[in-house]
Amino acid sequence: MIGAFARAGEGFAAPIDPEHNRILQRLVSEILTLLDEPGDVTSLLQATVGFETSRPGPADPTLENLLPPMSDDCCEAARLRALTEDFLRSEKSVRLRMVRSDLQAAEGPASTAVWVSRTQAWDWLAALNDLRLALAGELGITSAQAAEEVWDTARGTAHPGARRTMACVIYVVVTWWQDSLLRAVRE
Repeated sequence: MIGAFARAGEGFAAPIDPEHNRILQRLVSEILTLLDEPGDVTSLLQATVGFETSRPGPADPTLENLLPPMSDDCCEAARLRALTEDFLRSEKSVRLRMVRSDLQAAEGPASTAVWVSRTQAWDWLAALNDLRLALAGELGITSAQAAEEVWDTARGTAHPGARRTMACVIYVVVTWWQDSLLRAVRE
């Protein structure tokens, strides 16, 4: 069981059982592996010595969703990626590590809820959004129709296979959880 976020003291809390907690921690760890990947050594060396002026977009659809191009112009997008990608990867990784740490803190026998402070709520929302973006890349959500198919699969009205069905359900749960935190923050 994973419950909605609600106000709790100077923050927000949501009940979470060990199984859902482990699933979310594993998802966060998998995305961190993608984000923290060193990439091309040549690009790394160029960035280190300050000569990198262009960087191609990622081939992986998950990374493409997490680090989309910042321009429709290919040359400009490559230039902007060279300037910002390392910073964006780092920011996303920091937020995801914070979420994983908070989930780990909720694992103990005395704790069955994850707690998010008011000051961390927006970082949590951004991290949950990154989870959704990564899953959307994996699921191929590129249109409203594709998104509706994911929701149909999660509701059990479509049966594409066990792995995809589980990914669809996780996407829907993360989306709902993010929405519950946003509602709690706004109240």
